[in-house]
Amino acid sequence: MSYRNKPKQTQSSAAAKAGFSSRSARRIDAGQHNTSKLPRQYATRKDPLNGLFEQHVVPLLEKEPSLQPITLFEKLEEIAPGQLERSQLRTLQRRIKTWRVIHGPEQDVIFRQKHTPGQWAFLTTLGPTS
Repeated sequence: MSYRNKPKQTQSSAAAKAGFSSRSARRIDAGQHNTSKLPRQYATRKDPLNGLFEQHVVPLLEKEPSLQPITLFEKLEEIAPGQLERSQLRTLQRRIKTWRVIHGPEQDVIFRQKHTPGQWAFLTTLGPTS
């Protein structure tokens, strides 16, 4: 709607130049136009793992959390032959990553120390304080 700020521009001509309807221009001017979309709350396709993840992968991960996704994918291919495609490996990798974040073993916490150059040399030359 930057065309609207130019002199002698009507709302409908500015909307036409911007490429949308005059009705949309009226909504924008009135502050009723919402550009943010809410995230989708539904699945767009069927679950490619068909419940195999909860039934077979989760117990294996609970027993041995360090198992790699490729190993688990091969195990699923043995359990359900012909049901999975190789392209679904990435889906399994994402699910395992999410599972590990929520249910997996705790991660080590590392607090990085900031050492400024010359600070230790300065402290060691002062000697012990009493």
